[in-house]
Amino acid sequence: MPEKLTEKRIRSLKSSLPQVEILHSLTPAAGIRVTKDGRKTFFIIYRSPETGKQKRHSFGYHPSGRKGRGRAAEPLSPMTLQEFERAYEIFRGELAKGRDPKGSPLQVDGLAPKWIAAEDLPEDLRPLYSEGAIEGTMGALFAAFLTHARGQLATRTYIGYRGV
Repeated sequence: MPEKLTEKRIRSLKSSLPQVEILHSLTPAAGIRVTKDGRKTFFIIYRSPETGKQKRHSFGYHPSGRKGRGRAAEPLSPMTLQEFERAYEIFRGELAKGRDPKGSPLQVDGLAPKWIAAEDLPEDLRPLYSEGAIEGTMGALFAAFLTHARGQLATRTYIGYRGV
C-alpha cells in the first residue's frame, strides 16, 4: 500500500527483514527500498517501451541510510526525497516519449534539462505547475499537448482534455 513519504519518515525507516519496499504515493510504481543493513535506495519499477519487459532502476540512496550501490556495483549518488521526485518526473517523461532512460535519467539528450517558466505554460496548467516545469517531465509533456490541442481540436473536445 503506497504511503506519503516525508524526509522525517524516511529517516525513521528500519527493517528487520532482508529488505522492504515502500511505495511513495506521489510517485506511482516507485519508492524506497530499506534493507536490514541500513541501505535506503530510491527505485522505480517500469515497463521498457523498447522491449516491453519489466525493469527496475535505482536512482540514488537517501543520506540517512548506508551508501547504496547500483546493480553493476556502480556507486549511487545521495539524494533527498525532493531530488528523487524530480528525477522520477524526468524518468517518466522520457518513458512517455517512448525512450528507455535507464542509463542516466537526469540527462535529456545529453544536456541538463531546461526550466519552463510558469508564464510560458498554457493557462490551464499554471494552477498545477505554479512554479513552472522541467523539460522532459510530465508537466512539459502536458504543456506541449495542450498547446497543440488548443488549435487542432474542437472546443468541446479541448474542454474535455483540459478537464482531465
